[in-house]
Amino acid sequence: MFKVFKNMAQGYERYMTLRGRILAREHLLRCDDRMLADSGFSRGLLQEGVSAWPWRTMEAQDASSYGNPALKSRAQAITDLKSLNDAELADLGITRGTIEQSVESGRAGVVADQRQKAA
Repeated sequence: MFKVFKNMAQGYERYMTLRGRILAREHLLRCDDRMLADSGFSRGLLQEGVSAWPWRTMEAQDASSYGNPALKSRAQAITDLKSLNDAELADLGITRGTIEQSVESGRAGVVADQRQKAA
């Protein structure tokens, strides 16, 4: 029974994603070429349809987070920390509300202590 609901939910999610892409494509096609170029979208890919998603030029793809390993590793660290339970996070000195901040700037007190030892 739950498998049926799961399949329905996945189907609905795929439908909504496709519908969102269709609406975004229609909006982007109404934009002028300069705005598309400034935003990193390719009119040629947009005209190919939804199957050409994400419609980004090569320059835009290289500059985006998809091509930036540092952003990928930060995102992976956040995902990994969010998968831990509260007790495991407490062992690391992190709370669920400070995960992103801890990944970006380190745990409170730890970075400062390391800087003092280095000096």
